[in-house]
Amino acid sequence: YYDIDASYEGEYAYFYGKVMSISTNNNGRIALVVNVSPQYLFGSIAYWSNSVYVDVDDEVAAFYDQGDLIQMWGQINGMVVNEQVFGDDKTYPSFYCKYASE
Repeated sequence: YYDIDASYEGEYAYFYGKVMSISTNNNGRIALVVNVSPQYLFGSIAYWSNSVYVDVDDEVAAFYDQGDLIQMWGQINGMVVNEQVFGDDKTYPSFYCKYASE
């Protein structure tokens, strides 16, 4: 599990993971939730866990759909709270993606 908290704000980082959802944030920009920790079962990836909230430019987001794998380079923006309809709110690292690749 990644060990990121608010003290990493402003640090440059790289993540590789699976796009779990695509939405629009409060500023009208595209936001992705990307799970970045592969969980293996019998030598194959069974599922991905540990979410990162990713702020991306529209041009970058246009290339990705839910379920795609993505490599991302950028900067950590601190933490963001995602309000849940059922259950406890979740806190994720917030990441500004400057560059992306498959």
